[in-house]
Amino acid sequence: MALHEVHGRNHYYFPIVSKADYSKNGIANIVANYFEGSFTNVVSFMVDTKSL
Repeated sequence: MALHEVHGRNHYYFPIVSKADYSKNGIANIVANYFEGSFTNVVSFMVDTKSL
């Protein structure tokens, strides 16, 4: 898989991680680091802040 392509003086870069994988990993890190790994805590937080 090419990380980039060169066309003349232009370089076109491509991600090596899919958007879905990046998002999934990002959410998992937030839950682990800010909500003690508990999705219940996430939902409780959203309900308390009226974000749900």
